[in-house]
Amino acid sequence: MDAVSLSDDALLAWLALLRLPQTGPRSLSPLLADGHAPQQLLKKPPAGVPEALARALRQPDWDQAEQDLKWLRESGNQFLPLGDPNYPELLLELADPPLALFLRGNADLLHSPQISVVGSRNASRGGLENARQFSQFLATAGIVITSGMALGIDT
Repeated sequence: MDAVSLSDDALLAWLALLRLPQTGPRSLSPLLADGHAPQQLLKKPPAGVPEALARALRQPDWDQAEQDLKWLRESGNQFLPLGDPNYPELLLELADPPLALFLRGNADLLHSPQISVVGSRNASRGGLENARQFSQFLATAGIVITSGMALGIDT
């Protein structure tokens, strides 16, 4: 889903929800599965949620969400929330799938065979070269190389 597919308000609410401290799929997925949209959750936390979660929902970091929105508006950047028809089916098999994916590039590749390259943040030159050659060989063979966007060897 391209970021422009959601209204600015809906997208901003998603971004704020994803930035809440000490929250994640385990705490937020059940609320979203119950039909609460991010905008609703941030306006009025549902009854029965733990107080720490309710407090976080009432105090989102709107400044950071605005910065994330600015990044999404850059060419080629996309946002794909859980529940979107284009969300990768294999990720749904995880116990706690990511609530959303931030994408750059061709979103159709999410449905192709993939591998992630994981390694040290302080890789040696030899390690970097091995990762590059390995990734290049796999990419040439039609395997998509996926990055978690951390500051590790995959960058």
